[in-house]
Amino acid sequence: MANAPGSAADIGDLGAPAYRVLPNINGMEQTFCAIHDQCGGCGRVACIVTFAGPYDRTAIERALRIVTEQCPRAGVQLHRQPSGLFEYRISSAPRRPVIEFQHVADRDAGYQLAVELGRSNGNSAEPVLRWVVLASEAEDGFQIVGIAHHGVFDAASLLVLVRRFLEVCGSTTVPEWEWSEDELPQPRRATFFRVLGLILRHAVTHFRLRNRHCRGLPREFADEGACVVRRWNPAETEALLNACRTAQTTVTAALGVAGATAVHDVYPELAPVVDVVIPTDTRRYLPAAAAERSVRMGVCGIVYVVDFRSAGDIGDRSRGISQSLHRFVANEGPLRLVHLATRMVRKRVQLLESPPVCVSANSLGRIRFPESPSGVRVVECGWFANGGQHMPAYSQSAATIDGCLAVTSYSTWISAERVRRLAQRTEEILRKFADLPMTNAMPALETQPFEVTAVS
Repeated sequence: MANAPGSAADIGDLGAPAYRVLPNINGMEQTFCAIHDQCGGCGRVACIVTFAGPYDRTAIERALRIVTEQCPRAGVQLHRQPSGLFEYRISSAPRRPVIEFQHVADRDAGYQLAVELGRSNGNSAEPVLRWVVLASEAEDGFQIVGIAHHGVFDAASLLVLVRRFLEVCGSTTVPEWEWSEDELPQPRRATFFRVLGLILRHAVTHFRLRNRHCRGLPREFADEGACVVRRWNPAETEALLNACRTAQTTVTAALGVAGATAVHDVYPELAPVVDVVIPTDTRRYLPAAAAERSVRMGVCGIVYVVDFRSAGDIGDRSRGISQSLHRFVANEGPLRLVHLATRMVRKRVQLLESPPVCVSANSLGRIRFPESPSGVRVVECGWFANGGQHMPAYSQSAATIDGCLAVTSYSTWISAERVRRLAQRTEEILRKFADLPMTNAMPALETQPFEVTAVS
């Protein structure tokens, strides 16, 4: 039988293949591709990075073009196969990076715009990666927003691209880069029974409570967005880190419990059990050099519950989550879950759907970026994931750069005023935990229309 026009075999008959297929696609990537495809293009991740230094539009555009042209995954085209799985094809045709420029009033307006840029617009055929450069009208420096397909990139991947951007921005040469396509290693057999015991214990203490009591936040609107950014100075950041050390917990776990407590306080009508998802990065299981170059969707989320019917403060509750998470990661639990998801997807087993988690907490800890040859440096970053009804209702991301913590609270599920109230309550809880006075109240949020100018 003749090959269908445009099929892989048909293209191959003409000579060299017009594309290559990206190997080692895991089950989490396939799952986010399905979300993106079925929900009108809402499976996106957006990362916003604030830079200090000269705003040279020509140098910025050149650097973004080089990074995009060199990164293999930036040229991925997704093709659904008859099996339902997605094939990641990289075309041999010249790539045309999508770079847009926009002016914003200030840094906070840039964050709000980033949420709106990352939300669904009903178009699942957008490029897997595009950039929006934001020039501030009131402040020095500029911001760059990377918007990506979440089945191809995650937030850590976008930050890898930012590091590459800094290496080339203002440079007269183009550094050579090796992009890692390493497959995640297989979990060690020695950890199987340990992680199985942890999963069974987790199911009894967390999944059982979640299934019985968690109902999720009421949806107030669909596919819009709002965010609040709270910035801590170096002294305040160090006070929070010291409080975490004293309580034997982590900023991630404390942020998750503070967010859950805020939901419990702002939504008193909900059940006194709030679920929290904490993403873990599977790059930790790669060799260090490969992990630094790995650009992919490499996140696995673990769900916990905070039961407010039992006694305990933020230190007690976050310590329990932190210790459980540490044991799970040390015994390669996230790695095993990703491999399990990959086998299930390949066997066409549907991953179980559950109600959206109320809260997510994701902290990248202390991040260091190089300074570019032109004197541009990173001073702040935040990121947003949009998966429609598949994503947490109230999400929080945090990172510490130059000793300053920035916490981004956002939602594409609840109203801007609710996001403001939740962010303020979360801040109050964290500052009390760190024995710090509360800062000024947050202003009301407004979403505004925006326009961008594309650069071809």
